[in-house]
Amino acid sequence: MPVGIFEFLILTILLVSVLVMSGVPLWAAIDANRMKDESWEMAGRDKRSWVLILIGCAVFWGLGFIVAVYYLRSVRRTVAAFERDPNRPTRTPM
Repeated sequence: MPVGIFEFLILTILLVSVLVMSGVPLWAAIDANRMKDESWEMAGRDKRSWVLILIGCAVFWGLGFIVAVYYLRSVRRTVAAFERDPNRPTRTPM
């Protein structure tokens, strides 16, 4: 049975929404994991918790997307500021 243009558009919209709603939180988790531990510590945030939260919420499309947007607009900006600062204090060896 051939698929009409309307059905094709609906399927395309559904596919794109699934990719965006799942992909953005996973991309945010990868981004969070790539930042240095020292930058997270200087920002007063917990890297491991944010990576786990982003991965866990990726399963729940709406929630995962909202959490990822919050991370990207708030938490990431704070951590990235320490990531870019060349004069930031480094972690002292124990």
